[in-house]
Amino acid sequence: MTQVDTDANVITSENAAATKKSLTSNSDAPKKWTGHLTANVGAAEDFVNAPPAQLAGEASFSQRDNGQVWCFIFSIVESTDPH
Repeated sequence: MTQVDTDANVITSENAAATKKSLTSNSDAPKKWTGHLTANVGAAEDFVNAPPAQLAGEASFSQRDNGQVWCFIFSIVESTDPH
């Protein structure tokens, strides 16, 4: 699993759709699990439901003690490997 975001790059409700779109722009790329840190439960819902919405079994959540939520999604993610 690849961790995509850190505390410095938290997904909010306002940028959830744009962030998801940037991660899923290549429909030919393979699917894999990635972790994304969201600001709160609402941002996690917005992120997971942004097009393309996750299907059953393609998302898991873990809420942190500070209210932030880790979203683990199984989705198309373009490789950053130049090889």
